[in-house]
Amino acid sequence: MLKGVDEIRNNLRRKREVMMDAAEKGILKAAIMTESNIKRNWTQRDTTGKGFQSRHGSHGLLGSISHKVFRHPALIAGYIFAEKNYAPYVELRWQRRYAYMLPGMLEVRDKARQLIRDTIKGDLFK
Repeated sequence: MLKGVDEIRNNLRRKREVMMDAAEKGILKAAIMTESNIKRNWTQRDTTGKGFQSRHGSHGLLGSISHKVFRHPALIAGYIFAEKNYAPYVELRWQRRYAYMLPGMLEVRDKARQLIRDTIKGDLFK
């Protein structure tokens, strides 16, 4: 076997872990930014009525919007969701007139991608 192969393999393993950690951190930042954008800008869109922002604060649809990041050895995924069972109905019904999730995600998609790239670059080259 060639000299130094074990050292090269160990370095590659460490670099992969650093990259996966950086990607997870970047995806988490992007998910938080996306969730915040959806919540901040919902008032500028048509809404279906009082149920969207309940008088009970976090009990309405707006308060149920959240994010999660899932990490598997070969995959990192971030997602935004609403915990109310009627959320898909509001998002898709009436020709998407009252949609709030997809428009909120589309507004920040380029910024989110750049945030993930910058986080990875920053962590890899520090």
